[in-house]
Amino acid sequence: MISKANILGVSVQGFQASELLNALRRDLSEGKRAQVVTMTNEMLMAARRDPEHQAVLNHAHYRIADSVGLVWASAFLAKPLMGWFKWLRAYWRAWWMLVGLLFRPKHLQTVLPGVIRGSELTLDLAKLCAEGKHELYLLGAGPGVAVEAARRLQKKFPGLEVTADPSDPKPGHEQTQVERINRKKARVVLVAYGVPEQDQWINRNLEQLSAPVIAMGVGGTLDYLAGGKSLKGGGPAKQPPGWMRKIGLEWLWRLFTQPSRTGRIFMALPRFVHAVVRQKLDQRLDN
Repeated sequence: MISKANILGVSVQGFQASELLNALRRDLSEGKRAQVVTMTNEMLMAARRDPEHQAVLNHAHYRIADSVGLVWASAFLAKPLMGWFKWLRAYWRAWWMLVGLLFRPKHLQTVLPGVIRGSELTLDLAKLCAEGKHELYLLGAGPGVAVEAARRLQKKFPGLEVTADPSDPKPGHEQTQVERINRKKARVVLVAYGVPEQDQWINRNLEQLSAPVIAMGVGGTLDYLAGGKSLKGGGPAKQPPGWMRKIGLEWLWRLFTQPSRTGRIFMALPRFVHAVVRQKLDQRLDN
């Protein structure tokens, strides 16, 4: 049974990477459509202020943690809060558990079993397409990015059939985009419009795509693959070393490689912690 955690109004599912891939492979073989969303702290904070987008996230078939912060939040929200001085105890425990992410990350994997990176899942889906002779469709990203990402994916996975379509996320273009995807009989569609546009595009158009289709928003992943700039700008979009991904320090890597994100990252973390603590305290009052 897949575990779940309600974090800031979004139901996040606790998949192992192998479980998720098996489920997606099964969906393709059974002719099912599925939307995959890989979520971060910033995404949940933005969705908290946008009920319409929050509904889009909850409507997705697979809602995956792409941030160690969500693993922390799931463990913190599940732990009982007892005794007096509830506010003080809650904040102390929250920050103490955050420190624990650096030294004992596995001890917090009590609800969500870990993180599934969107960048790694993209490669897994490309490999699945190459092995199954499925068409992969890359939609969006900056000028030349999707084409270069497609070239590199084909080099990494020989035999992969992939189409690069850098068209913009404009409502007037969507029917044409859907028709192009259907003509290619694409089985996996990766949409690189950034948040929230990419998930909303999939939500609006998934039912019009020829089944079976797996559709996932990939943000700046195609920029990583192409070795270019990040989707929002701000320096080379390079993947962090494996050891940093393993212990959840991607945010620190981004500070070094994309210093323009410094303010956004530091502002997002305290706000996210505060929002999760408020959710915990509200739950306690409701019980």
